[in-house]
Amino acid sequence: MIKSYRCKTKMSWRVPAFFICFLLILNTGISGQDYTSPIDELKNILTGLKDYQQGRNDGIVLRLNDLLRKHRLSPHYRDAFEAELITFLDSDTSAAAKMEACRHLRIFGSAACVPVLRKMLAGENTADPALYTLEKIPGTDADNALLVSLEKSPKKIRLGIVALLGKRKVEKSVPHLKKMLSGADIDLAGASGKALGEIGNPEAVGILRDTLNKTKGFLQTLAAESLLICAERLLNTGSNETAEEIY
Repeated sequence: MIKSYRCKTKMSWRVPAFFICFLLILNTGISGQDYTSPIDELKNILTGLKDYQQGRNDGIVLRLNDLLRKHRLSPHYRDAFEAELITFLDSDTSAAAKMEACRHLRIFGSAACVPVLRKMLAGENTADPALYTLEKIPGTDADNALLVSLEKSPKKIRLGIVALLGKRKVEKSVPHLKKMLSGADIDLAGASGKALGEIGNPEAVGILRDTLNKTKGFLQTLAAESLLICAERLLNTGSNETAEEIY
């Protein structure tokens, strides 16, 4: 009787154990089939984003934002995401789609994306997203891309490049800005004067001082305003004596 009870007890434990193992194996198989890596998910999203127009199918943009915000802090995914976004920018996609990709490269992009952004600077519809991204890309590669594009670009894009050279305080651009400051185009002269004020190194200050003393009218006023920008920046950085010399 005791032996019979023991047999039944063993059988009662074996059946649930076997059933649990079966469920675990089944669940593992299903999970493996349903799982999509973040990289593959990004590829799928970018395929849907290709022809995006602002105000239409904004759900695809929300999916892109959610995915990248979730994984971009991971070094492995960040580099892979950047590579996918670079490929996307270098393909036949809408300007609005490029801007959405650039919003993220502006946050975690590196020098690796500079070549495609430099290429975008040549296009009237793609220059703005490129400038928007290059503003935050660290390093001299981005500076050099702006300088290379400066002489080749039409006026509208040149104005954007000049403004960004000032924001980035690219000292290598000072000779180019000096040339445009004394050029015939008033708009480029104005943008160059402001950029020189934002750069504010000794060479830029010297150019603005010469302009202030040797010109009249618009250029003289521009030089005075740009020198004030220099002085304010110097005060904010604790260079009081240099700022006083300008005042």
